[in-house]
Formats: sequence, structure tokens, C-alpha cells
Amino acid sequence: MTRLRRSTRAGSLRTAMALAVWAGMIVASTERPADVEPPWDERVSDFSLPKPETSSSSDSRPFLVWSTHYFIPIVSAADPDDPDSYALLNTLGREISPRLKREDWCDGVLQGSIHIRSPTGELRSYAYVDSKGPDQADCDRWLGRLSDNIKLASRRARFKPLASPLDCGGRARPLTPFRTIAVDPDFIRLGSVLYISELSGQRFRLNGRDMTHDGYLIADDYGGAVERNQIDLFTAGEEKSPLPDIVTNTPKMTVSAAIVPADSAEALALKQALSEQCRPQADQSAPLDR
Repeated sequence: MTRLRRSTRAGSLRTAMALAVWAGMIVASTERPADVEPPWDERVSDFSLPKPETSSSSDSRPFLVWSTHYFIPIVSAADPDDPDSYALLNTLGREISPRLKREDWCDGVLQGSIHIRSPTGELRSYAYVDSKGPDQADCDRWLGRLSDNIKLASRRARFKPLASPLDCGGRARPLTPFRTIAVDPDFIRLGSVLYISELSGQRFRLNGRDMTHDGYLIADDYGGAVERNQIDLFTAGEEKSPLPDIVTNTPKMTVSAAIVPADSAEALALKQALSEQCRPQADQSAPLDR
């Protein structure tokens, strides 16, 4: 959730598992005879969905967006004697994590999720919930030109522990590299599938493979620092400038986007393929589309 975003150093167990699932789907697509039409789930996994049909719906009219990107930091607990350290608090105000260095605590707020590595190497995962807690760490030095309201909100961040490495608990679909975007839900409805024509044909690397994007993204995340027509793309690694023609990090450089009709084959295929990764946990997951 771009919650309050900046680039970090990261990689994560959740990302690794997502990439493993993705890699298996990609390998399966390379083993199919060339004259056989690929099934929809493989088109989703190898970023080869066809361009959407032109729609006259008012919801499909193009609008401008600008993009940032995010991923998930892995940190360790702070030194017990560090006076400038802070624990993650839950919605009841209780400490749910070891104390973290201020920079690491702020990193979790900025990125919206964080993994904390124990001395034995075990990862515990947490996700941002809201900014309704007590004032804690001052993160202003890392928030750049973000508004004063966002800077104040960052100090009051509250979190929840994640039971699933793929973070399917509480959502219908996992965060998916180069598919998931965080949005302002007041501007772009959660669950919407977007098509960005300028993204189609852009090259990127995923799981060690050169890929070509088909232009489709899904609005499955949100955060306090994502405002209006900003989209925040979840990426798989710490690329300095993934998709530089799209991820410009400035509202002065925009691209045209359109909402894909929810009943289109492409939108249905994208949602179903990603939802399958959470299907074993369906009984304990709440739908994200709302």
C-alpha cells in the first residue's frame, strides 16, 4: 500500500513465494506447442493478454495517471538499548512486534508492509492498517514533499500481523509483481482492472526472465500517501527504475489509463488467475472488491 512510500532495499518471503508460483506458470507456458492457443491463466502469467476492445462506457473513458513503485523491506529488531526505537502497534494500541530502529519503523510505514527477521532467521510479516494510533516516530526526513497531513498521519500508523506469506488473509488476491497497484480508492475503485496502452510492450525482468508487459494492472492495494490519480506499482525487486517510461515518480509526467469493463474476458481472466493463488485460504479471506 504505498502508504507512505519510498524505495527500500528489499525482497521478501511473500515476494519469493509469489515469484515461485509465477515461475511455474511461466514455465508451463513455454512447454505448450506453438500452434495451441494458450489458456487465459497462462496469458495472465506471461503478460500476454490481448488488447481490450473499445468500449463506449463512461467508466472506460481514458484518464491520466502517474506512477511510483514499492516493495517490502526486511529488517531486524533494534538494539535493546536504542532509545530511538519503536514497536509496531495494533488497533488496540498494543505492541505486536520487536522494537525497530526509527528508520526501519518509518520504512514499514512508507511501504505499508514490513518483514522482521528474528535472530533465528524466521520472518514475521506485518501490514499497515490505518493512522489512528498515538504519535510515535517522526518520519518527516524520509517523506520529502508529501503533504503535512501525510507526515502527521505517518506518526500514528497501526499495523496487523500477516498469517500468510502471500498475504491472502483478508484479501481476495495476493500482491502480484508488476500487476498489483495501490490506488486512492476515492479516485479508482478497489478491484478495478486498468489498461495503460503506453505500458503495453514495455520490457521488464521478473524472476530472472525478460518479460514484455501487456498493459493490464489491477487495483488491489491502497494507502494514505497515494492520492488522486497516482498509482503505486508493486514490483518484485529493488530495481532503481523499473519501467522508467511509466514509473516516473512525478505527477508532472503522466500516461493515459482506462478502466477495463469488469465483465470483459481480460478482466475476468486476470482476477480469476490471481484469485486462484488464494483459493486454499478462501474460507478465511474476505473479498477485496468493495
